[in-house]
Amino acid sequence: MENMFKKSSFWMLIGGNVLSVIACFLPFVDVAFLSVPYIDGEGRFVLIMNVIAIVLTFVKMKYAFIPNIISMSLVCLTFVDCFNEGMFEILAIGAYLVLAGNVVALCGGVKDKK
Repeated sequence: MENMFKKSSFWMLIGGNVLSVIACFLPFVDVAFLSVPYIDGEGRFVLIMNVIAIVLTFVKMKYAFIPNIISMSLVCLTFVDCFNEGMFEILAIGAYLVLAGNVVALCGGVKDKK
């Protein structure tokens, strides 16, 4: 257990997933006077996958990358939809933080794999 806290991949998993969980509640799309958080749409599934990844990090760290792959896939699909619909300029801070958190968590999940 002590050895787990010394690994950088552990802290990447925890930090990336916590950042992504927090970012799900921040504005994802910002249009004039309307801000919509990611939790109102597909963000619920991303939030659930990130919480599962946090729990798996403490229980069985070598499997924590699986929910991160699912979460990253959902975020990437959302970004592709926004790009295809020409909504790139209305993405807010929550969108970029969710993406950054999932990238960090995914890198931490696959870092020590052999």
